[in-house]
Amino acid sequence: MGIMINDKIKCELIECILDAIQEGRCDDVYGSDLHNEIFNTDYHVTYYYEGSEWLKKMGIDSFMAIEYVQDYENDNFGETNTKVDSVSIVNMLVYILGEEILSESKHLQTRLDERLNKKSLNKIAEEFDSIQRDLSTCDIIC
Repeated sequence: MGIMINDKIKCELIECILDAIQEGRCDDVYGSDLHNEIFNTDYHVTYYYEGSEWLKKMGIDSFMAIEYVQDYENDNFGETNTKVDSVSIVNMLVYILGEEILSESKHLQTRLDERLNKKSLNKIAEEFDSIQRDLSTCDIIC
């Protein structure tokens, strides 16, 4: 069972990508490490209430999120390690969905084995800017 990436989720996670690039956090990072740098070096939410509210805001059922994270971990790691609380589940869910969203960058897919310079990062940012402009809800929530 999967979680559909709706426009709200996509908009928010694209904003994370654009912020990380603009802040310089991705400078000289290998393309294959970009996902880790953006979605695994800091927490998306830090408080239980914040995690619960994020799931509600994004229209994601808590139990579906837990199942999705556990399925992902079992498929990729052979076991589950994420604690079942709103902070841990949301942060892992953002990690998983961020990976899926980043895979939409055609430029990034051609640069996975290279260190990303400003030119490459700008091209990636332009791709996501374009995607974000096409999302009708981004003006409302971002």
